[in-house]
Amino acid sequence: MLRLQRAPPVPASTFGTPTSGTVSGTTSSTVLETSGGASETVTVPAGALPSGTTVSVYPVTNTAPLVAAVPTGSSYVLSFAVTWASPDGTSPVATAPITMTINDPSIVAGDTIYELTSAGLVAVGTATTNGTVTITFRVTRRSLSPTVL
Repeated sequence: MLRLQRAPPVPASTFGTPTSGTVSGTTSSTVLETSGGASETVTVPAGALPSGTTVSVYPVTNTAPLVAAVPTGSSYVLSFAVTWASPDGTSPVATAPITMTINDPSIVAGDTIYELTSAGLVAVGTATTNGTVTITFRVTRRSLSPTVL
């Protein structure tokens, strides 16, 4: 059972240097970030975000605020944060789901993947094979970008 709790404040110092890419309106776009032995690829389908939108993937380098949010009985493996901003500086709503694939040898089939929301952690997927997990998400409100654990 998932225990929801208020999300801890996550200071900017929690995040490392991002890898960024610019979205094309006519083809899908990908951004790849690596941190330690893990890698994460965000794929934005063509047309999901306005052309020229910058998608950034941040490694989480200070894990303490996020480890505190992990449900009792679970353990923290890794996390990444994803943001996007259109050329006018807004964070547009995605019109199609965005896919994130995480590869890490510590991932075990059955592991639960969580997204950090203002209400706390929300389960968004389960690893079906060892070493990798793919989740699909769609931000439906402006100014929200996912941090995935």
